[in-house]
Amino acid sequence: MFPVDKRSVQCLWLSAPDAIPALCFALDDMPAELWRDAPDLDALADAVTPYLQRHGARRWDFIWSMERHFSEPYGPLPPAEHREWLEKLFFAHGECMIPYFGEEAKGIKSMYQDVDAALMEQAPDAASRLRFSNFTNEEYRHTFQFFSLYNAYDPALPRKIYEHEQKVFRAYMDFKTDGTWLDYGIFNMLADRLGTYQAFEWVQSSYAPLARVALKAVKDERGHGNMGYLHVRDFIEREGERGRGHVQQRIDNHFYPFHLAAFGSSSSANNRMWRKWGLKQHSNDALRAAYHAEMSLVLDSLGLKVPVFDDAYARGMEAAAKLRKVARAGDAYA
Repeated sequence: MFPVDKRSVQCLWLSAPDAIPALCFALDDMPAELWRDAPDLDALADAVTPYLQRHGARRWDFIWSMERHFSEPYGPLPPAEHREWLEKLFFAHGECMIPYFGEEAKGIKSMYQDVDAALMEQAPDAASRLRFSNFTNEEYRHTFQFFSLYNAYDPALPRKIYEHEQKVFRAYMDFKTDGTWLDYGIFNMLADRLGTYQAFEWVQSSYAPLARVALKAVKDERGHGNMGYLHVRDFIEREGERGRGHVQQRIDNHFYPFHLAAFGSSSSANNRMWRKWGLKQHSNDALRAAYHAEMSLVLDSLGLKVPVFDDAYARGMEAAAKLRKVARAGDAYA
């Protein structure tokens, strides 16, 4: 087991999920020479204890993770099956709508740049413009953070994911919003809350680089959902009951079914395998139920009613099946 190359451990932690973020940040701090010089695991744990304590990580979690990481069937590098399901996760979820960065970025813009500019022109007041400006900057930062994640994993991966998303998301664009400030506010209120649930799954990911990026992104996603809430609330205050009725109609007939279905099917084989390898923590149904419970409170605070769960879910899954068929026709990874 010794000497140990720190880089072989940094990509993967197989530990208790609640310990992973602290271990990730402690590991980043630890000098590489401590790993090379330690004669055994206990000596290594003693040497790195100050770094563990600095980040709130526990010595026992470090030892347990190292023992599991370097024992069969895991070995010193992530198992092939773990890498297979990690790559599937990259293509299926997350902040994947990335523009190119580096030399390849010249002349290529984010697919949402024109949409963002049009929405900024519709912002009803200065406070809304400020919130939306912060939102677009944070989303662009996310794309760079995830670009860096993918590039470190495989330099060819960012282009593959970008081209995949260009094809797949084209099938969904007409379904998302009607281009108005209100519709995008409803979308933020629902979609970015959904994104928060997804990012929390990754904060406890067995793939440490993803856990670190998600820990940075999840706070922003919660803020984006709250931004959407404020924009919807302000619209209702301006437009009164007529405006409230319009929001209710858009949620019932358009947005809510889509977002309930977006968690995935109850019988998802992908979800089972992602949980097996610690890339996700909860079933699709568990996340969907928690999201529905939160949205019940959110909508009630706006004088709105949450749609009936079973009906909205059934309609959403029916629409999602049609969209997936269109997306798969345009992309080999869909």
